[in-house]
Amino acid sequence: MWEIGGVHTVEVDSNVVFLCRDPKDTFISLWHFTSKLRTSGPSRVCFFKYEEMKEKPAVHIRRLAEFLGYPFSPEEEEGRNSGGDIKVEYRTFFRRGVVGDWVNYLTPEMVEEFNRISQIKSFGVLV
Repeated sequence: MWEIGGVHTVEVDSNVVFLCRDPKDTFISLWHFTSKLRTSGPSRVCFFKYEEMKEKPAVHIRRLAEFLGYPFSPEEEEGRNSGGDIKVEYRTFFRRGVVGDWVNYLTPEMVEEFNRISQIKSFGVLV
């Protein structure tokens, strides 16, 4: 048995595929997203989990519309239930997703500190 970043595998001879994204790119995407919120309080924030949205997109689109103050009309609901799809532009929810884009936003000092914190959080010590 062995461990990668706190994940235990069952057998040493098993094949393991471990996919991750550079935490600095994830951080920059999160920063861009949260900076757009600019809310005055928690009542103006609505959280979604990606996995739940993927599982039931119509439920979450309805919840989002209600949160924004533009709920679907009965006619719109009827159209959706009869097979109509809700069309949402991709850019509405996703940024560019460019690998390594963090270099355009973080200074070398910020990267050094980010890497230090990431190592401690991932492995418990600096490696």
